[in-house]
Amino acid sequence: MHLFKQLWLPFLILTVPAVIFSLFLPYFPVDETRYLSVAWEMRLHDSFIVPLQNALPYSHKPPLLFWLFNLNWLLFGVNESTLRFIPLLFSLLNVSLVFRIALLLWEDERIARHAAIILSSTLSYLLWSSFIMFDVVLTTWVLLALLGLISAARWHSIKWWLLVGFS
Repeated sequence: MHLFKQLWLPFLILTVPAVIFSLFLPYFPVDETRYLSVAWEMRLHDSFIVPLQNALPYSHKPPLLFWLFNLNWLLFGVNESTLRFIPLLFSLLNVSLVFRIALLLWEDERIARHAAIILSSTLSYLLWSSFIMFDVVLTTWVLLALLGLISAARWHSIKWWLLVGFS
């Protein structure tokens, strides 16, 4: 609950435009449509381990986002509206991670909150948070690794190195 009290404003700044974009923006040709078609082919061919494009293995990107699309379709049915919430959830997680990292570095909740607000109110981040692309998901893993590195340097615990390795 304490984290939500600190981050309600950055979450609101990020969520409102992303939901509006999600409701009114079509999928952008080339990237978003390609990623959705790869996930759809995985579904059609029951290939839930290996992503497929034109019935051939698609090894250009890691499969996590494709798996999340298929999980979304499994839980909510095949529809357009819920897919854009996957990157939004990762974006919200990124804001939380930036808050935690800033708190570790400066040990000041005000500075950490400002860091989260700056990230969530940046125009490019607002746009990317609702696009079906790998960038926001990749940023999550980079921020998790950074959190692990900073924490490992501070507390010298193996669990933080495990977080770095997992990331």
